[in-house]
Amino acid sequence: MASIRPRSATFSGCGYVLAVLIAACVLLLVNGVLVQAALVAYRPVAPAELNDQRAQQAIRFLLPVAMLFMEYWLYDWMIDRLTSEGSDRGDGRREAPSTDRSNSPS
Repeated sequence: MASIRPRSATFSGCGYVLAVLIAACVLLLVNGVLVQAALVAYRPVAPAELNDQRAQQAIRFLLPVAMLFMEYWLYDWMIDRLTSEGSDRGDGRREAPSTDRSNSPS
């Protein structure tokens, strides 16, 4: 008989993968729209090299992907700081060491 595991509050397995994929698609869409708007606004003052179609296409592809990696890195950093589970609480202060000496050798 299979053991019954308690369900955690976070996603696990396929649910987690699906949530990450949906978040990545939404973020890529938003990043693409932001990059397109920035390129259109920057076009009148952009140097000739950036007005080239090949350069524009490379920027439209690479910049949203780079932004996605940066967003996931910032998300991971923020979660690490907010849910610190060690001696470092994330705000520069350290927790006091434990005074429990019951397991220490005599």
